[in-house]
Amino acid sequence: MRSNCEFLWRKVEKILPESSVKFGKWLAGAATVATPVSGMDAQIFRLILEALRERCVLGLIYKSPYKNREEREHVLAPWGVFFREHAWYLLAGKSREQVPYLFRLSRIIRAEKRPDLKYIEPPENYSQEKFTSSAWYVTPGDLAYKIKLRIFEPMATIVSETRWNPTQEITRLDSNTIELSAEVPYLKELARWIMSSAPYVSVIEPLELRNIVYDLAQKMMTLNAPE
Repeated sequence: MRSNCEFLWRKVEKILPESSVKFGKWLAGAATVATPVSGMDAQIFRLILEALRERCVLGLIYKSPYKNREEREHVLAPWGVFFREHAWYLLAGKSREQVPYLFRLSRIIRAEKRPDLKYIEPPENYSQEKFTSSAWYVTPGDLAYKIKLRIFEPMATIVSETRWNPTQEITRLDSNTIELSAEVPYLKELARWIMSSAPYVSVIEPLELRNIVYDLAQKMMTLNAPE
């Protein structure tokens, strides 16, 4: 991808005024986006993009960090890729369920195109942009839970600066507190975000989310208890 961008820039550079070229190079050197990015196999990424263009089924060997971390084989139809929270992800359909499955590209060990298999089309009403925006962090899905959080300063100001979810509504309760309401597909992912914002977030509802956060806090206390 970098080589493609450099090639495109060299072509554009020839038709731009010299002053614009100098300003562009200065701006490139003055602006930096520094964020942790999960590594991945460039050949696998290129293969996935080819399969997307050709609407070709893929065979993957995938290793998830969850459960027993076994390597598993998946046969799927790629529907799209997106970047979220430090990593690239693949959205794909499996069998005839027409439900998008999520695969982190850095966990794909091997991949091959399977032109011998029929491509599985996404549902007629499928929108990748709408589907991916449902996630709080990474994992998208149907909006199954209504949540309400009370957030205190300085985190209240930080949270107010970001659009975390398209359904969110923020109300300023007082100079020190905001209340955030939203609908999310999963609670565990949100619970981990709440833990990363400790000790400035209190769960108002649902009770299930409050219990998950409490259990995580107990585990964190056990892991970090003083000697």
